[in-house]
Amino acid sequence: MVTDAVLVSQSINFTGSGFPVTSFVAVASFGGVDADTTVVVSSTEVIAKWGSTGVAAISAIPVLRFIDGSNSDLVDFAQNAASVKVTKNLIIDTTAATQTVSCSFQGGCQY
Repeated sequence: MVTDAVLVSQSINFTGSGFPVTSFVAVASFGGVDADTTVVVSSTEVIAKWGSTGVAAISAIPVLRFIDGSNSDLVDFAQNAASVKVTKNLIIDTTAATQTVSCSFQGGCQY
């Protein structure tokens, strides 16, 4: 069972209990996007990293699943505690342009 999931940069660190450490491959997803790498550190800790896409700037429940190494049809989903939810806020720089910005569909933007 996953008891906590913490966003750290472009990773989500899962903590809990009973994670399989052998014979299974861990796969994590967030907002429908699978992590690039998911590493089972111990039966209580899994670290998932989104290096190519980054973690989506949304609020969602992360999913941690374990696929049997000898039978890929056998998948075990780690149950989340009710409180497990991760939120990443999108930060937008709203600094005003000092020049006029002109955009068109054909030519992009010039300023």
